Amino acid sequence: MSCCGGARSQAGILVTRPDAAATPGTAIFEYIGRTALSVVGRVSGIEYRFAQPGTRLTVDGRDRDSLDLLPMLKQVG
Repeated sequence: MSCCGGARSQAGILVTRPDAAATPGTAIFEYIGRTALSVVGRVSGIEYRFAQPGTRLTVDGRDRDSLDLLPMLKQVG
């Protein structure tokens, strides 16, 4: 599954603070899987990289619905 657009660091990982508050048009998702997960937002084309269990990322609000379908991600903000 793909997501997000060009908001990636040089390493290809979306950079966000774990404690970042959602701004208008964004959502915060936490990874509850076992290893790592990369997801590309269906609308924005942004790649979200959840490096380990417990990782929280700020997600473009346009990708919220597609990421919400994944059982290993939970929306927390």
